[in-house]
Amino acid sequence: MSKRNVVDIFFEWVTILAIALVMFLVLLQVFYRYALNDPIGWTQEISVFCTMIVVMLGAAIAFKRGDHISISFFVELFPVKVQKVITIIANLITIIFLGTLSYQSWLLSKRAMMQVSPTSGIPLGYIILFVTVGTALSAFYLIPQLFNPKLHRTEDEALSEINIEK
Repeated sequence: MSKRNVVDIFFEWVTILAIALVMFLVLLQVFYRYALNDPIGWTQEISVFCTMIVVMLGAAIAFKRGDHISISFFVELFPVKVQKVITIIANLITIIFLGTLSYQSWLLSKRAMMQVSPTSGIPLGYIILFVTVGTALSAFYLIPQLFNPKLHRTEDEALSEINIEK
């Protein structure tokens, strides 16, 4: 197993564990609030932080797999070579945007280290680093697609993957 596969599996498991933790914390909060009439304050905050992890790492995983939604109607009107060029340009713009967002969120996280979340006491700079890592990872996963762009699948191709007849 290559190092890249190990890293991919690690981020997928972190995402899975974060989803499981959100579910557990929300159920715990509901139980304490309604059954015991004694809500726990920090569960909502940690759930929001875990949701940020899920969103940022989930977006990166979707970039790696090519699973983000796109509107490809106009692109599909062009010949395949032009479609590849358009896809490369779109990926390049996305990488520049994600790189900028990653850098700016890193700068923001350094400034936010002195602020702490009200109930959990976690420095907010660490929370903002979720955005930094997620956007940097997304950009990293898009770089190979500059050299080998994935063209959009037709409806028939997508349906055939899951064995559904039209």
